[in-house]
Amino acid sequence: SRQAWQYTFNRQSRNLIEMMFVFARPRRILTLLVLAFISLQACEARADVSVVDDGKREVRLSQPAKRIISLAPHVTELVFAAGAGKQLVGVSEYSDHPEEAKKIASISSIFALDLERLLALKPYLVIIWGTGNAKLLAQKLRDNQLKVYENEPHNFEDIASSIEKIAILSGTENVG
Repeated sequence: SRQAWQYTFNRQSRNLIEMMFVFARPRRILTLLVLAFISLQACEARADVSVVDDGKREVRLSQPAKRIISLAPHVTELVFAAGAGKQLVGVSEYSDHPEEAKKIASISSIFALDLERLLALKPYLVIIWGTGNAKLLAQKLRDNQLKVYENEPHNFEDIASSIEKIAILSGTENVG
């Protein structure tokens, strides 16, 4: 668990620092401190992230999503607004805003989804629009072991909430 890891890390960190002062030269101390800081940052980047989507399901990822697929044009815009546009590896047809979205592979249309192509992109998170056949699509994606976030904003408050949740799932809270 995270608390057990923090306790172990804190105890190990204290031991490391004590050893540095006893055995190391100042230059080595600085190097070890930098390495300790980098390893702490790497561990934090792997922390679980979790939100509740608009379908009232918990979406839990073991780490922020670095490969995201958007299956609706408005979702593509929300992902960019959340600061995670660079993490998009696939989008739906008509995802043309912002301009950068046009350069991302289109893998679905309003009538069809190329599931084989979607799976080949190895997404860590697929964000869908919760309307229409979304429940069947979401289940098909979950059956293929994919993490699915259902997005269904109805007003400006929901849009802002969606951007915040996508930022959490993508690890871009400081940007989005």
